[in-house]
Amino acid sequence: MASSPNSKPKIVTGPTGYILEDVPHLSDYVPNLPTYPNPLQDNPAYSVVK
Repeated sequence: MASSPNSKPKIVTGPTGYILEDVPHLSDYVPNLPTYPNPLQDNPAYSVVK
């Protein structure tokens, strides 16, 4: 996918100097797409181990 002329990269700089650039999403290129929640976000089998 080519980048849109109006889109700007989403960049976050961390406290220790690392830089994260967000990956493009389909909604960045196609306006008015419906969004849906992740069905696995509340599933205990896919929970984050702390």
